[in-house]
Amino acid sequence: MLMLKRDLRGLNRLAIAAAATLLAGGCASSPPPATAPSADVDWLDQSTPDKANQTEIMLVDSIRDSGIRNAILAQHTLYPYHFVSGGDALNDLGKRDLAVLVTQYKTYGGELSIRQGDATDPVYNARVRFVEMALADDGVDLSKIHITDSPSGGETMRSEEVQFNIQNLRDRETKDNSSSQSGSGGQTETTSGSSGGGNQ
Repeated sequence: MLMLKRDLRGLNRLAIAAAATLLAGGCASSPPPATAPSADVDWLDQSTPDKANQTEIMLVDSIRDSGIRNAILAQHTLYPYHFVSGGDALNDLGKRDLAVLVTQYKTYGGELSIRQGDATDPVYNARVRFVEMALADDGVDLSKIHITDSPSGGETMRSEEVQFNIQNLRDRETKDNSSSQSGSGGQTETTSGSSGGGNQ
């Protein structure tokens, strides 16, 4: 009987160890690596991320892509770096940005700025024709597109106006931050004497 109790204790320990091993391993889809990875492994490049990581990666990519798309639409501008150096054809970046703009222009039309930069007049004119042909090939009604050589974001402003607007935004942000941190702490706001847009 004593011998049987020892054998059962041994079996219990073995069963507990086996259960602990199974629980520790969980439902992993792949076994752990047999050897430690070398020092030159890129830890950000996982060839087989699990589903949670894949979802997170897709979410980050989606947010990033949405931000890039919104920036392209907001600036609606093709710069000289969007073209093959010295030529009229779009490079890969230019093709990507134009493809984003095409989705907008097919439905709504709008303004497209193609910046001349240092390009000669013949090269610039060839670039404009190239982009017009690309837009037409993608189904954009060119009568709804106004092509210009103007800065992105609309009308230009004098530097004094830009500085004034930036200072106003900073003052407003500082005021908002101080009021949200101090509640009704009785802080006073100081403003600059300038109230105009730098008119001279």
